[in-house]
Amino acid sequence: MTNPPDLEGVRTFAAIVENGSFLSASQRLGVPRSTISHRLATLEAALGVRLLQRSTRRVTVTEAGQEYYQQLRPALTAVEEATRRVAGLAEQPRGLVRVSVSQGFAGQWMSTIALPFLEKYPEVQLQVDISDRFVDLIGEGYDLAVRGGELGDSRLHAKTLGSMRMFCYASPEYLMGRAPLEHPRQLEGEQVLLFSGAATAEWLFEGPEKVQVKVQSRYRVNSHQLHVEAAAAGFGIARVFPFLVERELERGLLRPVLPEWGSPVARLQVVTSGVAHRTAAVRAFVERLEEVVGGGRAFDFG
Repeated sequence: MTNPPDLEGVRTFAAIVENGSFLSASQRLGVPRSTISHRLATLEAALGVRLLQRSTRRVTVTEAGQEYYQQLRPALTAVEEATRRVAGLAEQPRGLVRVSVSQGFAGQWMSTIALPFLEKYPEVQLQVDISDRFVDLIGEGYDLAVRGGELGDSRLHAKTLGSMRMFCYASPEYLMGRAPLEHPRQLEGEQVLLFSGAATAEWLFEGPEKVQVKVQSRYRVNSHQLHVEAAAAGFGIARVFPFLVERELERGLLRPVLPEWGSPVARLQVVTSGVAHRTAAVRAFVERLEEVVGGGRAFDFG
């Protein structure tokens, strides 16, 4: 056998056997009778044996055809069941949904999003991985991620939930005895908190004008939440989204620095792969995200 038989040919042969004629098989499968004949001829050619004896009045299954049908029917049943189950994923939310979100997003919204979602869809399992790193959505098997910034992978699909800017914050202890910071260029002599990487970076600010400033850091960590904690402890100036520091501002642990100057606007996006986005469970979770967080609005956080 040089070419393996295709699934449509196998299904067609089974339909003929089970329905007793080419006409009945064509009606069951919803294809023309000529297509039934062509599929069967292609299958027999691939197998190198005759499966059916045809006459003007009846169709008889050969000995080879009977053995082939008995062997393939359990496998075909399994394929049909698997197809029904997968098709069900596209209709009714169920199954596992793997989500990647940042620490800050999780702390602000995840309980509000996840718990009512799980209550509404009892057949859905939800796995939320919290990390400030950008995961490989496809390579690591995630169904969706919530990210700030622009989409880099052309294989992914993004939907904007909203937009926001980062601002600078420091503790009263850090600011004590220092000259008031009135322009971003004054940050060139200050200690700031940076993501893991080089000890220096360039921050772009938008305010009365656009300014790019070279900053330096003794403490670099890939977590905005840890930036907030370090800033509250007096270790430097953190530039983060305002929703991350609401509690610290209320308790007087942090103060705004250069409040008229923020980062360029970053879009908050829910990112999915094309295949994952077609499942009902993922679509339902994206809808919940939009309901709680989205609307494409600009978050008024500063």
